[in-house]
Amino acid sequence: VQGNFSLKESFGCGGSMKSNEGDPEILLHIIFKQKISIVGICIESNDNSLAPKQIQMFSGKSNIDFSDIGSVNPTEILDFIDGKTIPLKKAKYKNIDGLSIFLSNEDAKYLKINNIILLGEEGETTDM
Repeated sequence: VQGNFSLKESFGCGGSMKSNEGDPEILLHIIFKQKISIVGICIESNDNSLAPKQIQMFSGKSNIDFSDIGSVNPTEILDFIDGKTIPLKKAKYKNIDGLSIFLSNEDAKYLKINNIILLGEEGETTDM
């Protein structure tokens, strides 16, 4: 089964997600109910001045926090492209059950995103 996973639709977020003012960073942890393989990510933001510039992906790591950023090597570092699907290195996101995404823009007052869409397919189930 192939498909998209939209955070906005999954969590019923009617609006956007933003960081605290003066702290233009967002760290998301996503735990999947079953193993999935991700092939792409799309992040939507209606304001480029408040959008992330850099996306750090941490495949299979859902327990990192802000203090780990910079000392834990990301699986992949991506440049933000508003509303466009960014392909991922498939082998690094195969059959994962968790993902952390760190968004940042040191030039912004804060970050604001409207949606994150993960493109991929379901893998093995982890529920018993």
